[in-house]
Amino acid sequence: MNQYTPFTDVFLMFIAFSGFLVAFFIFQEKKLKRPLVCPLKANCELVIHSDYSHFFGIPVEVLGMIYYALTALLHAGLILYPLSFPAEFISFTVAISLVSFLFSLYLVYIQIFVIRQWCSWCMCSALFSIIIFITTIINPEFYIKIWGL
Repeated sequence: MNQYTPFTDVFLMFIAFSGFLVAFFIFQEKKLKRPLVCPLKANCELVIHSDYSHFFGIPVEVLGMIYYALTALLHAGLILYPLSFPAEFISFTVAISLVSFLFSLYLVYIQIFVIRQWCSWCMCSALFSIIIFITTIINPEFYIKIWGL
């Protein structure tokens, strides 16, 4: 029987925390009505104030903060109590990372093909979401935790 090691969960916590910081930065700049300066000279302002910057009335960056915080907390729980969570709970982490991954692809599509502008901060957040999803599904620790392989 393989032994659980927390390396992947620590990595995912770090990526989720980084994603939270990016989403929080966007949120703060919008809240304070400061222009979002793009480090790569793209047009972040146009993207973050577009019609697509809200989903069901909720700012996309707030959804991002919720997702990243939840992901970081879930993986912190898996580190602290690795044998306490049922398989369904672990599967939930995969499900929310899948939803976030698909939503990130949608937002990237919107930036490229609809708005025809991109925001480096938003693309960074999408990259974090993609990393979380791919790491989650290729993680052998996931299979150890669910099936004890």
